Amino acid sequence: MQQVFYNSNRKEVWLCRYCLKVGKKKEYLVFKGTRNISNYLESSYSIYENSLIEKRMQQQQQSI
Repeated sequence: MQQVFYNSNRKEVWLCRYCLKVGKKKEYLVFKGTRNISNYLESSYSIYENSLIEKRMQQQQQSI
């Protein structure tokens, strides 16, 4: 299960784990959808929806 985060306005947000690793705090409101998050990951980190990393994570999750 994924941890849920809230901003100061008590709205659910998604935090970029790649930004957190380098000390940045990039967040997106969850209720606005996932397209902005997807675009951000593609443009900032070259992570695509069906990338090798994504496939590996899906397989790992299925085995748990």
